[in-house]
Formats: sequence, C-alpha cells, structure tokens
Amino acid sequence: MAWLIKCSDSKCLKKETWAANIVDLINDHRDENGWFVCSCGRKGYVEKSFPLQERGEVWEPFLKGIITLGDEGDTYQPFVFKVSSKRNTYPDALWFSYYKDLRAHGGTLKLGYGPGGPPVLHKDTVLLLIKQLIKLDIIDKVKIKELLIKSTLPVEQRLKIAKFIMPKVIYVLKKVTTRETTSSFRSPPYE
Repeated sequence: MAWLIKCSDSKCLKKETWAANIVDLINDHRDENGWFVCSCGRKGYVEKSFPLQERGEVWEPFLKGIITLGDEGDTYQPFVFKVSSKRNTYPDALWFSYYKDLRAHGGTLKLGYGPGGPPVLHKDTVLLLIKQLIKLDIIDKVKIKELLIKSTLPVEQRLKIAKFIMPKVIYVLKKVTTRETTSSFRSPPYE
C-alpha cells in the first residue's frame, strides 16, 4: 500500500510525496524525531479516512509521524503513529500498529493492528515509548510524575512529597483528595 505524504507548508512547490509501502515510509520519509517529511524537507502528514461501524460516521486521522519500537532487523516491527484530529495541530493520540516483512524470504509485507487488536508490547518497550513521548513533548514529564505519586502513596505522603519536589502538583493533589474525579478516556474509534 502506497502512502501519500502531504506537505504542511502551503508554499511548498512539490505539495506531496509518495512512499511505496510502510517500510519505505518509516525508513525514507521521516526526520530524526520520526515526523513525516515532504521531499522539500519540511514536515508533512498522511491523511486517512475509515468508515466506522456506527452508521454514517467516519474516522479521519492525520498521521504526523511514527515512533518505531522494534529492534532493527527483526521481522516483527511494532510502531506507533503520532495522530492528530486536525491537519494543522500537534498529535493528540497514538495509534499502535506493526508490520511484518517476510519479503526477503519469499513472503509478503503485512501491515496490521495485531490479531484482533493492537500489538503486544513488552514493559521495557512501553517505557521506551514513554521516554520518546516525553522527548517529543507529546506527554508532559510533570504529568507522569503526578501519576506515579498519585498511584503509589497515601494522600498525606503525596502532599508532603509534592511540597518539596513538585510545587505544581499540590493543587492537583488537593483536588483529588477533596472530591472524586473521573477520567474522560475515549476508546479508539477503530474498535
């Protein structure tokens, strides 16, 4: 499957670049931070459209780049698309995927979302992903620290530690201890 990369710069003369397949997209059409690039050298994006099971609804993500998670040379290559819900905005979602390349052994190149779901990632690979997301400013390091403190210590200890190491966290912790909060988790639209 070919991938059309559209340039994010409206002044670009080339406007679009093609990658022959997922391996080409990953190896030849990303910068050092995994963002897709147009042949002019500026950032680009891949526009997709998927009909949903809900009648008349469509998921139209803008793929901005890829974070690779596999070891070079392995047949099975998990990765994560950096996804935005709008063309000109920073990624706000992650789409887990993988490819399996058996072409060197007479097989085929398969792009997938796992057998019935996303690929299974080892805990060390998840930590690598979190490290990359922090480096790329997709996830805030302070929010990771907040999450760790909230999930491991009693309320009194959380407040005491927060006063010393994270002044910004105190407000959030007080809010959590005084009323119940709910998460606005939204399941992926492709399920």
